[in-house]
This record gives sequence, C-alpha cells and structure tokens, in this order.
Amino acid sequence: MLMLMLQSGEPCFDSCTMIIFFLLIGRTLEQLSKSRVMDLTERLSGLAPSFARLLKSDGTEQQVGLEEIQEGDRLRVHPGDSIPADGIVIHGETEIDESALTGESLRRHVVPGSRIHGGTTNPIKVIEMQVLKIGRETLLGQIVSLVDQASETKTKVQQLADRVASKFVWIVLGLPALTWIYWYWTVPGEHSAWLAAAVLIIACPCALGLATPTAVLVASGLASQRGLLIKGGDTLERIGRVNEIVFDKTGTLTSGSLNLQKVIHSPELSEEHWLPALCRLESFSGHPLGDALIREAHSRSYLIPNQLPDSHHVHPRMGISGRINGLDLIAGTRKLLEDQGVQNIPKKGNYSQSLAEMRVETSVDRKWAGTLIFEDVPRKESLHVIRELKKLGIRVYLLSGDRQETVQSLAKALEIEATLGAMLPDMKIRYLKELQSDGKITMMIGDGINDAPSLHQADVGVAVHNAREISIDAADVLLTRANLESIPELIRLSRIARRTILQNLCLSLGYNTLTIPLAMIGWVNPLLAAAAMAGSSVTVVLNSLRQKKQIPA
Repeated sequence: MLMLMLQSGEPCFDSCTMIIFFLLIGRTLEQLSKSRVMDLTERLSGLAPSFARLLKSDGTEQQVGLEEIQEGDRLRVHPGDSIPADGIVIHGETEIDESALTGESLRRHVVPGSRIHGGTTNPIKVIEMQVLKIGRETLLGQIVSLVDQASETKTKVQQLADRVASKFVWIVLGLPALTWIYWYWTVPGEHSAWLAAAVLIIACPCALGLATPTAVLVASGLASQRGLLIKGGDTLERIGRVNEIVFDKTGTLTSGSLNLQKVIHSPELSEEHWLPALCRLESFSGHPLGDALIREAHSRSYLIPNQLPDSHHVHPRMGISGRINGLDLIAGTRKLLEDQGVQNIPKKGNYSQSLAEMRVETSVDRKWAGTLIFEDVPRKESLHVIRELKKLGIRVYLLSGDRQETVQSLAKALEIEATLGAMLPDMKIRYLKELQSDGKITMMIGDGINDAPSLHQADVGVAVHNAREISIDAADVLLTRANLESIPELIRLSRIARRTILQNLCLSLGYNTLTIPLAMIGWVNPLLAAAAMAGSSVTVVLNSLRQKKQIPA
C-alpha cells in the first residue's frame, strides 16, 4: 500500500502480489513448524480416553463420557482400555503401562488399594476402580496444565526480549520513514517508496517474539515425557543456573521404608518360635518398624497368628510389650528391656554395628530372644545420580533430621562430602539462606511434610515421586517417576533450553541488525525482504525443535 500511494509511476500490482505471496508462504511454514512444537501438548491431551465404563448399583456397566464421571464413581476397566481418571483399585489385579505418562518402560503391578492414574493403559486383566480425581485435577490434567503454563510464563530473558521488542516497534516505524525521506530527496521517484517498503517488511520483529516461547514449550514437553513436571518457564530458566543441590535423606536418597536386614537370635530361642507372634503384636503398634517386620515375615512364609493379643502396651519412643499366643513379648530399645527386668542382653561390642542401622532388642518371657536389625537402604540409582551431578559441576549436600552418625554413613556410601544431621525444618531454611547469601543458586529435593518450607525457600524446589501433597504444592518441579535419574536429565534439559533461547535471540537480533542496513541502502528489495522475514521466523522455530535431537529419548 505504501508503494501504491507514493510511487510516481503506475502501480506495480505484480510486485505487491509477490510480496504478499512470500509473506503467506512464510507464515504457512511458520505455522507448520509451530504445530510440531504444539504436538507434544496435543499428544499428552490425547492420552485420555473418550469414554468410561460406569458400574451401576446392579453390577452392570454403562459407557459414559468423561465429563459425566464424578468423584466416588465405580468404573470397570477392560484389557486394552486407558484409565479414564485417577483413582484406587478396588477389585482385581493387573499390570499398568505408565510409559506414555511418566516415561517408565516397566509395567507396574497393581492390586486392590493401589493408586492408578488417568491416561495410563491396562493391557492385561479386568479391574474395578473408584474415582478419586477427575479432569484437571488428575495427574495427566496437571501435566497438560503445567506444560501450557510453562509456555505462557515469561522467563527473565523473554521479559528483556519483550522490552526490546516494544522499543523496536518505534524503530520499525521510524526507519522506513527516514529511508523514504532520504531516497526521496536523493533519487526522486518510485525508488524511495520501494526501499521504504523493504525496510518496513524486513524490520518486523516476529522472530524475536518467537525466540523464547518456542524453546520453552519444546523443553517443557520433553520434560513431561521424562516424568518431570515443571511449573513455568521461569523455573526452567532457573534450573539451568543451579550450582548447589541439597538432598533430604529419608524417602529421597533412600527408599523411605525400613527393611529388616538381619536377625541375631539367642542360641536358646529360635526366631521361628517368637517372630510370628511378635509380628502380630507389632501390627497393633502402627509403627514403620512393625510394617517392615510383617513384610519380612510374609517373605519368609511365617504363619502369623490370627488371635488378638491378651494385652499390649506401646511405650512412646521406646517400643512395645504385650502377651500373645502364650508368650510375654517385649520389643524396643535396650533401656526398655532393662527397665522390664530382662537379663543377659548382649553388650553392643559383641557384634559389629553399622551407623545406618536401627536395632530393636526383643525378649520372650523376660529372657533376651534376639536383635532385629533394620535399615533404610539407599535407592539403587542414588550413587549414580550423585556422580552425574558432580560431572555437571554441581556441589551436592545432604541435610536430614536423622542423627548425625546415620547421615554421615549414608553420605560416605554415596560420596557426598557436605552433610549435616539432626536438622530441623527451620535449620534447613537457615542453611539454604546462607548458601543463597553467598550467591549460590540452590535446588532442594525432598518428599516429606517437613521439607515443604525448604522446598519453598530454595531457588528451585523438587518434590520426588509419592511426595506429600504439601510438598508438591511448595515445589517448582514434580518427579512423576519413582527414580532420581531424571534429576541430571532435568539439569541438562534446562541448560540446553537456555542455550537454545540465547541462540534464538542472537539469530533474530542478528537478522535485523544485518538486514535492515542492507535494505536502507537499497541492497534488499521488498520481495527478498518478505522471504527473509519469513525465513527468520521459521529458523527460530526449527532451532527450538533441535532440542529433541540434543536430548536422548
């Protein structure tokens, strides 16, 4: 239109048509490239089935749309069906394929009481489930929301780019005017309008506007495929600058559940004589040690008595005592047994002791029966993860509320140099603040209620799989896989995303810096300007998509 109004000769409709043609071709290519970026989000949304099998009160099933499901409904899931909502298995057992949702290739065995998530697949047997969460409240819905949120949240780099772009608008309007004035007075005629149009077209900051959002969206989609839920593009940027990572111990670097490692029994009393009865007594304590003891008894196929104990008493922070199956049993600390008059308890020096162990002394009819040795063992991948983080130049810390000796023992096994035990939640916060005051960018990784304040205080908080809900709310990142190996992947992914954003900004700004002067001096005509402008936008989008090849699947 500028050419048609200002040039002195006849309108060049063919030139205008070609300019529009190049602009439309460029916009089409840009939309095709952006559609590949959006494909990750669409694939996640497509995991949800289109219907569910609702169980009626008479036991028959009815196919209903997902929008008709309510919390508390009972659903039947046939082999090959996708799970329609988050819930709990109430009948049947099967193997659930969660690979599409969390990236975990191994199927998970579920039984009545197991939690299952919408978007996963039931490939083997019929199960019945009760709905706990629907729609956006499900894990799948949260993943889709977080990916969308990440693409909408502006990083600091993007905020800077937006400020530059807002100023650039006036440059875009001013430079064509100056170009026209200069060439109009220097070479009167249609040449001035032609060059002004070229400057106006080539100065469009489209590529600058696409530089950050496309890179963030691709990275967030890749993260979700690897079981990483990132809350916002600004979080993704901060992760790439992390240089100090603080781990909680129990449930994070360890399995979080105590396991019976060894039984040292009295020569006079075989463990088969008293251990099944003790399991039954411990089942009334509600203590994690009792749960571990019962699991071990089942694994040894011990026959646990069904009768109720004649008496039972819980001694806070010391142990339990009671009578069952004709046996007077005590299990707990050495002091508890001594206070109850038990004799012949071996001295600690009579056997080796690991600092990470928890020992429970037992007695039968006031005679020492044996020592139960429990231990919260490290996750099998913990050592590998620590080594990978060190390769990335990150210093690792271990902070825990457990006693210092136990924490040091685990730290030694996992090659962690910086460690502190007996840390209360407020002490962890103060420690994080000290690191931050020294200019460190911190990441806190934990799972428990007591970790929530620290997760909030850290520059980046990460809640591990099966973390408490309050920790998930306080965290910036949620691991949906029961595996810590995604932590180094998270760091690498973020660093690649930050590098891609900077590359995109350099490409877009470099394009404008180079081509605008060329257009102003008459070396670029409007046809070439239209093609170059479209090409710059497509280049930025394609560069963002390169992240898929830079990060192994």
